[in-house]
Amino acid sequence: MSLSIDQVAIPTFTRSLTALQSILNKGADFAKEKNIEAENLVNARLIVDMHPLKRQVQMVTDTARRALCQLAGQEVPVATDNEETFEALQKRVADTLAFVAEFDASSLQGTEGKVITLPFGENGLDLDGCTFLMSFAIPNFYFHMAACYNILRSNGVAVGKMDFLGAP
Repeated sequence: MSLSIDQVAIPTFTRSLTALQSILNKGADFAKEKNIEAENLVNARLIVDMHPLKRQVQMVTDTARRALCQLAGQEVPVATDNEETFEALQKRVADTLAFVAEFDASSLQGTEGKVITLPFGENGLDLDGCTFLMSFAIPNFYFHMAACYNILRSNGVAVGKMDFLGAP
């Protein structure tokens, strides 16, 4: 049996975005319990040259939406990057989950060999649909997802491996 793009992308994004909701809830709860300004966590970074939590969440959600749209040949919906609170970040994740849930999976059929051109280098980088999803989009998604987890964990939020992996 072979896997199709939709069988890989949609469950992967759904499970991890749902896990991100839980991780962000734990961050918001931690701020309240410890009487910490939530904005300090929302703007926290792992290191000075990395993006803060809010931008990492934006990049996780952007990657999920962009990957599906690029594969399906659809215009990527524009999201305003103005989230400054846990509540706003949660809404962005919830909106992205709704987008993924409502995405027409049939529009991904046959995109395994579709050429996706990434804006790298002088002429761009051409990848087939499978390579784009498995070697670029999903790793990029998880890079920013891990950064979200690590920012909160490094600031004392009690999250663990199962929080990151999410419920099966």
